[in-house]
Amino acid sequence: MTDEAQVQSLYEQAAARFGTIDVSIQNAGVITIDYYDRMPKADFEKVLAVNTTGVWLCCREAAKYMVKQNHGSLINTSSGQGRQGFIYTPHYAASKMGVIGITQSLAHELAPWNITVNAFCPGIIESEMWDYNDRVWGEILSTEQKRYGKGELMAEWVEGIPMKRAGKPEDVAGLVAFLASDDARYLTGQTINIDGGLIMS
Repeated sequence: MTDEAQVQSLYEQAAARFGTIDVSIQNAGVITIDYYDRMPKADFEKVLAVNTTGVWLCCREAAKYMVKQNHGSLINTSSGQGRQGFIYTPHYAASKMGVIGITQSLAHELAPWNITVNAFCPGIIESEMWDYNDRVWGEILSTEQKRYGKGELMAEWVEGIPMKRAGKPEDVAGLVAFLASDDARYLTGQTINIDGGLIMS
């Protein structure tokens, strides 16, 4: 998602194969976790490049086809950290807040062509990324008094969710399917939390 030529080629091939580009979901994302004074600049730049610039590039290329069609749906993955920052991940929070800004800006610009642009903010979702988060945050947040084993930190955080469980990929898929459907054709510029009530708006 960070190579401009590859992104352009991706949408050219999709349009050639399917005839139209009706929906584009920007879902790639990376994270690293580190102390503020140890985080390499390269890590900061990579997270911004994938999570924010990559979203913008895909939206830009998809929208070129959607404008010609006079319809389309762009759906962007933000995060709970797009709503509020969290410890040891300033780059990730910045990148996901940026996604919300891109979403709102493009929603204004593309509305005349019946193109909707929305985002969603997943909370704790069962995934490889959360396995990584559990391990690395667990190491950093462990103290002599309390050591976090595998799954223990996530279990502790899940207790703070009103629905008392982590989300499943299927939970997110249901929301994305709605945003991609005609039922959401009058919904644009919105960012929806899907986190079991962890962050309420």
